[in-house]
Amino acid sequence: MLTFTFHDVLAATSNAFSVFDVDNTLYTNTGNQSFVFENTNAFITVYPVLPHGTPVPWLIQYGFTNANGWAGDETNDLNGNGLLTWQDYVAGLNPTNASAVFTVRNLSPAGSPGHYQ
Repeated sequence: MLTFTFHDVLAATSNAFSVFDVDNTLYTNTGNQSFVFENTNAFITVYPVLPHGTPVPWLIQYGFTNANGWAGDETNDLNGNGLLTWQDYVAGLNPTNASAVFTVRNLSPAGSPGHYQ
């Protein structure tokens, strides 16, 4: 079970409120607050969300360990295969292998004009 400490950062005079419920839903009446979630579980590592959604543990798995460079690593073609690292992730490719490319081997009609499977 993950345990987080929730801090609602609001001006005292704003009349705004928010509630972080047990189902991990954030309810708010304004939408422009800042929220800080602190991990209070020493066995869980919370990673940042990168601009293109590449999971940080996936980057670490392939040797990208510089926490200050993950966003840059995500938007570069570090293996020279013509795809950015985040595109390698989406395509299920190894971002350290220059010969890793996404190919379509078979394209057949699905029964409707303009639709393929």
